[in-house]
Amino acid sequence: PTKDLRAFDFYLLAYDAKQTLTREGLNKAEDLFKKSIAIDPDFARAYVGLAWIYTFYIYLGFTDNVAKTLGDMTAAASSAVALDPNDGEGHLALGAAMGFSGEFEKAVPEFRRAEELAPNNADVLSISGAWAPWLGQPDRGVELTERALRLNPHHPYWYVPMARDVYFWGKDFEKAIVYAKRITNPVPYDWATRAAAAAYLGRMDEARAS
Repeated sequence: PTKDLRAFDFYLLAYDAKQTLTREGLNKAEDLFKKSIAIDPDFARAYVGLAWIYTFYIYLGFTDNVAKTLGDMTAAASSAVALDPNDGEGHLALGAAMGFSGEFEKAVPEFRRAEELAPNNADVLSISGAWAPWLGQPDRGVELTERALRLNPHHPYWYVPMARDVYFWGKDFEKAIVYAKRITNPVPYDWATRAAAAAYLGRMDEARAS
């Protein structure tokens, strides 16, 4: 952790701006995380925050150069792990970077290390669980997601679509539909997943409607 309160102030402001998940908010957060790092270049968590900004740029389509943004994400996450190898959040960010890069064999041990270092951090478990099906581990995804939901029953909204996907790929289609119904302003992918889950349960009217 940083010992400089100015660096920590910028970090907190950046973290708050990041939560908006808007282009404006993420741009502001990126600038604030960089200010934090400029004050204390050894502040590992600021690099973690910066890595997630680049993740959201890719995930939300806010970048015109995915390859460059992915490189920035990987560099920030790698710096976080190098500065503090015992921080689960750094390993989580690096695992996500490896996953987005298609380097799944490198992603798996990073997610496992994140889980080992932060076994009671619901956010870490939820994100790691969301990645698990894409790494060929759908049952582990369900296990981690349910642990996260028990640890944080009053979770932020972003847990919802991730839980929906984890339950779908884990073939618990009832729970997938439960979480699908909690999604606000669903996009076509959300309706498609809900339709598929209903079809697997033989509820064809619901599937057609979705």
